Amino acid sequence: MQKKQENKSFIFLIIGVVVAGTLMLLWGQQNSASQVFEIAFQKYKVEEVLMNDENYVFSAEDAALYEKMLAAAETWETEHSADTLSVDLRSAGEKFGRDDLVSVSCRVYNQGSDTTAVLVHGYYETMADSAIFAPYWWDKGYNVLITEMRGDGSDTEFTTFGMYEQYDLFDVIKKACPNQKIILHGRGSGAVASLLLAANEDLDCGVSLLVCDSPYRDFKALELAQLKAQFGLGDFLTGKLLDRSVNRAFHFEVSELNTEAYAAKLSVPALFVCGAEDKFIGAEDTQSVYDAAASGTKRLLTVAGAANRMAYTSSYYTTGEYCAALDDMNNF
Repeated sequence: MQKKQENKSFIFLIIGVVVAGTLMLLWGQQNSASQVFEIAFQKYKVEEVLMNDENYVFSAEDAALYEKMLAAAETWETEHSADTLSVDLRSAGEKFGRDDLVSVSCRVYNQGSDTTAVLVHGYYETMADSAIFAPYWWDKGYNVLITEMRGDGSDTEFTTFGMYEQYDLFDVIKKACPNQKIILHGRGSGAVASLLLAANEDLDCGVSLLVCDSPYRDFKALELAQLKAQFGLGDFLTGKLLDRSVNRAFHFEVSELNTEAYAAKLSVPALFVCGAEDKFIGAEDTQSVYDAAASGTKRLLTVAGAANRMAYTSSYYTTGEYCAALDDMNNF
């Protein structure tokens, strides 16, 4: 009788240990997911994370070249007058059921064209980064609009990697350049936001050309890859908990941020560009989005030797193939 009691106590002990271990694991995974959510979506200490990622940080040579490009863009902006506007972003809130009002700033350089090139920066970038494209479009005779994106210089801390931002772009375009033909030129998450807008039949704003520089193909895949690469976390459980945080905060499913699925709805001419040595997003992501694109006219340019965020700059100071590809697309 005593032996049976001892066996029963041992079984209860084992069960207690397993339950406690499981609860500790779940707590740890939930805590990890919360931290990643704060870093990625709400930009908490994001600089610390990115600056320790060798696939994101510029090499010394690339940094010097990019600074040169930024300085040229800054000089161009000082030599051209712009109208600066503040735009209230209402469409995303209405779509996803959030009542917080967000505003962003944009600059419009107008030379009387019926077409405006809208330049959209990527994650953890600013208008200065998208301004590097401005001289090209201006010299082709187009108006230029450079806009902030939510979470980057605007009065909100969070970003949604393209989902809300497609609606933000719609609001900016409708206020800053209504009744214009629109060229969308975005990089990184800005490229994704531009593509989502161009493919969204409910948001018609006259897009005539799309330039996607280094888009990710699927946010879920990007999320899992970054969980492993940047945080050393197991992807499945932490990913599930992170997805739950996104859904509760922003009212959409992470699985909906599938750029390939949106690309399959594209009807406008599209140029896809990436750096062959981009290890952060990956040149294969741009290839996948290009393959999925339903555009009747489309082109893929892979810039040899270019790392993450360097396709335009590397090409500009060497082969000029990026601008040549833009020229080709302008002829359609």
